[in-house]
Formats: sequence, structure tokens, C-alpha cells
Amino acid sequence: ANHTAFDNHWTKDHKDFYLLDSLDRIQPPLGTDWTDVAQLDWTNKALWAEMNDALKYWVEIANIDGYRCDVAEKVPTEYWNEARTELDKIKPVFMLAEAEKPEHHEAAFDMSYGWEFMHLMNQVATGKDSMDVFETYMAKEDTNFVASAYRMMFITNHDENSWNGTVFERYGDAHQAYAVLAFTINGMPLVYSGQEAGMSKRLRFFEKDTINWGNYAYQDFYSLLLKVNKEEEALWNGHYGGNFSRIRTTADNQVFVFEREKNGSHVITMVNLSDSKVTPVLNNELEGEFHSIFDNAILSEYTNGKVGLAPFGYQVFVKNR
Repeated sequence: ANHTAFDNHWTKDHKDFYLLDSLDRIQPPLGTDWTDVAQLDWTNKALWAEMNDALKYWVEIANIDGYRCDVAEKVPTEYWNEARTELDKIKPVFMLAEAEKPEHHEAAFDMSYGWEFMHLMNQVATGKDSMDVFETYMAKEDTNFVASAYRMMFITNHDENSWNGTVFERYGDAHQAYAVLAFTINGMPLVYSGQEAGMSKRLRFFEKDTINWGNYAYQDFYSLLLKVNKEEEALWNGHYGGNFSRIRTTADNQVFVFEREKNGSHVITMVNLSDSKVTPVLNNELEGEFHSIFDNAILSEYTNGKVGLAPFGYQVFVKNR
């Protein structure tokens, strides 16, 4: 909604909808190199009504369930609030903002991108930050975002893959450990195109490109993560899920352990983000029996220091009930 193509009919019928220079020429978005698109002028309230009609069209005609809104932070939040009200008059919709503004969740959007957490994982993977940043991040999330906010968590997406590298480039042998972390710590997990097939190339951003399907090396891995995310209430979204709580260990410089719990659903995640085998002892006393979603392991084998985590190893334990 921030911009249109230069051949959009509005450029002829409603030139006043656009950002114009001193020579009355339509401008691309300021401060960018997006020369292929034309910047809309959101100070013109006539644009708001036309954009509402465009959004309502696809809900009414195609019965779509909602929108993923590109660069949503460049459009006034006041407009998004109005648009959401208009769309919900037709039917309840789901709105995803490609942004990370807490105010978006007050009325307009259900879910937003967890960009910061992905960047923190990149930093930890390269040794530029310690794992303590994850705990700090979760505390900040609780402060900044309303409890109902769905936060989309991921280790890659279209921008990151194309511009900064594949999961193999950025995380190396730890890519599965970081996926386990992202998919259980908070919010709704995103599987980017080709992740389950082990896509190891950067897709061309502005050209048609292909994913090499057929080798689904990580299909079972991601299926298990998505299954536990769906079935365990502790891992649900927003106020429906359980709160994050870090569990301290004897190896906190190598292993990150946390739990989430809600209405009897109790999940504990352990990730070894080092390239060495670690046998951590958990500081917390945990009641009950927890079983791994990946193998036949039980949590008590890890809490007493008998069993170690392999280099970049991981476990997700679910409490029996």
C-alpha cells in the first residue's frame, strides 16, 4: 500500500495520490533505490478511500482471508486502523505487517515480523553477541507488545535469503538448532520456500528463479516442529500461549534452555549453540516426565548431567499429562 507500479491507472486518473517533485513528476519512494515503483502521498485523504476500496475488492470478490502488507511501517498507522475496520465489516480478516511496530497491534494487525530476533540469532551465530540477548529480547517483547500480538519467528525469508545468505551460509551446522529456537521461543513460525528441501542457494530477488525440489532432507524435522507448535498450548500465539522463562544451566555460555507452560501444557527447549559436545546440568528442579519430540530421550537424562548435547545439538521436551 505504500507504492504502486508506474503504469497503475492512478498515475493518470489520480496523479494527486502521488508524491510529486517541483516539476510535477511522480517520485519513487524517498531514500530508496526502488526506481520501479511510485510513492503514494498519504497526506491526501482521498487516497485512503480508494485504497480501502482496493483492499475490500479482493475480500469481496475472491474471499481472501487477509493480507500480508509490505513495508507496512511506511503507511500511517491511522490508515491501517481505518482499513481494518472496513475489512472486518465484510468478514473477520487476518492481517500480517511486514514491520515491527508495537502500535500496529493495537487495532490494525494480528501478526508482525520478528526481524530483531532473527538478527540477534545472526549475531550470536557469528560470535558478536552472547545468548543472553535472547532473554533480554523476550523481556523487551513483553514490555513493548500487547499480549494479543502474534509475532512471526523465522531463521530466513525472501529478503534475508537473497541479500544476506542462506541458512547454511549464516548458521552453518547450527541451522537446525536455530530453527528449534525460533520455532518454540515465541509466536508463529515461518517456513520459507525451500527450507524443507535444504535449499542452499540465494534466490534471485528480481528475476524468476527456481527451487530444487525433490530432496526433502528437512521435511520430517520441520513437520515435528510445526506439529508440536500446533498441539501444545504452551507454544500457541499471543496470550493464548505460555510465557517464556529461561532455565539456567552449568553451561550457559554454550547452551540455551527455556520453558513455556500453559494449562498443563509444558514444553522445554534445549539448544547447544557451540561446536563442542556439552553435558549441562539444569539448575531448576522440574517435576514430571518429559519426552523428546525427536527421539526416545527423556529430560531427566539431561538434567542430571548423564547425557550431553552434541555440537549444535537440540532437544524439545513435552511433559506427559
